[in-house]
Amino acid sequence: LVGLVEALKAKQTPFCYVDTHSGRGRYELSGSEAKRTGEAADGVQRLLASTRAPALLHVYVNLVRAMNAGSGELTVYPGSPLLASLLMREQDRGILCELQPEEADALKSLFRGDPRFAVHVRDGYAAMKALLPPPQRRGLVLIDPPFEAQEDEFRIIEKALADAQRRWPGGIYAAW
Repeated sequence: LVGLVEALKAKQTPFCYVDTHSGRGRYELSGSEAKRTGEAADGVQRLLASTRAPALLHVYVNLVRAMNAGSGELTVYPGSPLLASLLMREQDRGILCELQPEEADALKSLFRGDPRFAVHVRDGYAAMKALLPPPQRRGLVLIDPPFEAQEDEFRIIEKALADAQRRWPGGIYAAW
């Protein structure tokens, strides 16, 4: 994500960042879900401990560290919408979609007052069909679903990408 956003910033013209499954945007690592999965210990905490990293990974690690400045430990993790927002410029725009009402409320609260972002409580795949292409001619669509449907999710992504590519052939699409 960091590499894609940084590449878009290489040109002066504004771009649009679309996140189809935004989640809440910011995660407390002391919460029960984070402790249950242990994902941070095997992922970002290992990166934070590394002493040598490629340039883009170094940018990512520094953003995570900045989110936790003063705490002395990793307590907050920025999700993709927050990471993108920290990298985006004033002229860039973001469309964030989240279907789960509680997560969407947290996302709205996080981005309240940031005029660059619009938060939509809707299905991200339907949003791709309805909102693409954006007014900006350049941009990135991040598709990072929870993969609860497993095999069906891949077929849904394939269809959404085919439709989106026809609507916005100049867009960059990343499925995680």
